[in-house]
Formats: sequence, structure tokens, C-alpha cells
Amino acid sequence: MNKLKEFIQKKKLNSKFKQLGGGQRLGGPAQATQPSPSRAAVGPQQPQAQARRSDSEVIAAAAEKRVQGPKDPYAGLTPMQKMVKMQVKKELEEERLAQQMGTLSAGDQRQSPAEETDHASTVLFTCEIFDEDVALPKSQMLRAIEDALYQHMMEEPVSTSIWFIYTFNRDEQRTAAVDIIRKSGRATKCLRRRFQEEIREGERGDSSEYYLVMSSPSDKERAALRESLTALQEGREIVIRVFRDPHVFVIDPRHQLPKPDIPRDFFKRTVEEIKREQQRRTDELEQMMTLRTKQMREVDHTRKELGSNPYKYCYIRVRFPNNFLLQGIFNVYEKFAAVREFVARNLSIQHGTFTLAVSGTVANNQQQQLHEEENTLLDYGLAPSALIYFDWDSTTTASLQRNRQPIAYLTPELEASAQQLN
Repeated sequence: MNKLKEFIQKKKLNSKFKQLGGGQRLGGPAQATQPSPSRAAVGPQQPQAQARRSDSEVIAAAAEKRVQGPKDPYAGLTPMQKMVKMQVKKELEEERLAQQMGTLSAGDQRQSPAEETDHASTVLFTCEIFDEDVALPKSQMLRAIEDALYQHMMEEPVSTSIWFIYTFNRDEQRTAAVDIIRKSGRATKCLRRRFQEEIREGERGDSSEYYLVMSSPSDKERAALRESLTALQEGREIVIRVFRDPHVFVIDPRHQLPKPDIPRDFFKRTVEEIKREQQRRTDELEQMMTLRTKQMREVDHTRKELGSNPYKYCYIRVRFPNNFLLQGIFNVYEKFAAVREFVARNLSIQHGTFTLAVSGTVANNQQQQLHEEENTLLDYGLAPSALIYFDWDSTTTASLQRNRQPIAYLTPELEASAQQLN
């Protein structure tokens, strides 16, 4: 690059010397250089002719544009494609205006500090390294985990570092970092481009060292290094989970069950998510203009359902036959097995088996049992809130009747703390 710059500067300097004219001998008569008549006559006239031609071309192009009129953006489309494109464009414009109005109205509304605190603590999280009753907002929980790991760093530096890597980095970041560390072995150059992009860009990847080298390691150090690399490959993150925030209510069967108020945290969307939604709508418009197979349409439908979901969390309410209601908060991407675990943990009978079902459609009033525990709550369409019906299965009911035991559901402590649901 430096040689290229020197070459360009030299060419410019030679061009300037040539423009100064021929050289003169010191002490000799001055020689005035006159331009030749042909060059003096042709030089000024050629740019004027080019200017006149360019002006005439511009005038002709403007006249042709006025005659042709504005270009039709829907030219070449069939009437059906034209109608679809106009309808989608109209919907996108209405959505854009609605978002602008929503932003303005949200900016005009002032919240008190107490309201902001309540809003920030709607969804809380728990962690396996703390007690079950420790529930904090996500940002505070991550800071608490970080403080706990720093306190543990002196005791277990290798394990703690691995937990840092797996807990505070996304899957693609930590996969790349682990791969680099594993291949580098006992010598790593920190100034390498891949090290800078894959490791230092991640959380806790900053380092002031230029080289990370283990010089002349002993057999014991080699064995410890191999063990550390194995532990790094088999590492795991410290998981945080949504705090269920369990509530028990007593319901009146004579009245319709009211729906829960959905907090804003349940459907909070970032700017990136809004941009992805707009891009998804644009892709749908392009797909409607092309012929697609049945398999391609099924894939598009699945992506549309997953991409159009605005919810992150949901209320799950479990209704028991004795008119008690158990409520908890879940992430929409949690598996249905988490709901069964939540219900089983609060039952008074731990050895029984039970069924969970949702109400059927208007045409089919029968309840539909939920069997697939690997399905997510979003797959079952349970967001942002859902009512699930609990019942003991026939085997458990028969066993209780045979042993002359009363049929119970929730623990006595939970039923005693139940509140009236209005």
C-alpha cells in the first residue's frame, strides 16, 4: 500500500513539471512559449460543444419523460398479483403509522418510580445456585451470578472460568471460543484475527496479554491441561429459570372465569424484533408472487406462526374439580413437561397420576388432553394465557376409593392461602 501511494505521488509531480513548459538555461534569453493556433482554437470550443450536446440531451430526456408519464410500479404483474401487492403495501403502511402513534403515546405517558419498579419486576427469575425463594429480575440475577462466580474464582479457577464462558455467551459465541481454545492448546497468539473476533468480542473475553503460552510444561501440567480442555468441552451453563410466582385462587362456578391482565413484559419487543417482523412481511409478499410447492408452503406456514408470536411469557392456570385454581408464569418456549412438574410439586398426593386437558372447540365441546410433553407451550397455543383442567386418572381414583382415602388435590397449606378470584 505504501509503494502504491509513492507511485501515485510521483506521477502527479511529473505531470505538474510538464505543465510548466520547457526548461531554460541559466543566464540565457527568456523564451516565451506561445500555444499553437490549432490548440488555442480547438481547446475552448470542444468543452462548449460537449456542454451544448449534454444540455440538449437533458432537455430531450425531460420531454420524453413528460410524454410517457410516471412509471407504473406494477407493470408486468397480473391483476391478482397487483391487487395482492397493493393490499400488502397498504397493511404495511397502516402498521407503520400505528407504531408511530404508539411510540408517541408511550412517550407522552409519564410513569412514577413506583410504577416503573412494579413494571420491571413483573417477571422474575431464579437460579440453581441460590435458594428457591431468591427471585430477581433478569439483569439483577445475572449480576448476582457474576458476583458469586468471582468470589469462587480463587478456589476453582478452571471450573469458574468455564462457567463464565458458558453462562454469559450465546451458543454460537461460546462454540467458536471453545473450538479456538481447544485447538490452540498451550500456545495462543492473542493478536490473531480469529482470536480478536471470536473470543474478545464475547463476554469476559477481554485480556491485556499479547501471548498466552505455557512454556516447557511438566508432565503434571500437561495432564492438568488435558483435563481442563476436556472439562471445557463438556462444560455447562448456570441456568436461570422463570420464577413461577404461584398463586392459588378460589373460584365461583356460577360466574364466568375472568381472564388475567397480561403485563407488558409478556409481549415486550425490541427494535430488532420489529425489524425482523417487517422483513418477514416483505418476504411473504415476494413468496405470494411466485409458485410454491406444498412442502414449501408448509415450511412458510410454520415460519409464519413462529415469527408472528409477540409473546415471551404466558400465564398457565390449572383448574381443579374442587373449584381451586393454581396459576404460574412460564416461558412460551418451555416444554409442557414443565407445567406437569409445576402441578405435581403442589399436589397433596405425590404417588398418583393425573391428566391435563384444555377445553375443546365450539363444535366439539369435549376436553382435549395434552399428552406430548416435549411440545412447547407455544406449540400448544397456550400464550399469552390458558386455562387447563386437572383430574386424577381412573387408576388413581380407584386406588383412593379402594383404600377409603379422600380425593384431595392441592396441599392444605396452598388451599388455606387461596384468595377469592374476582
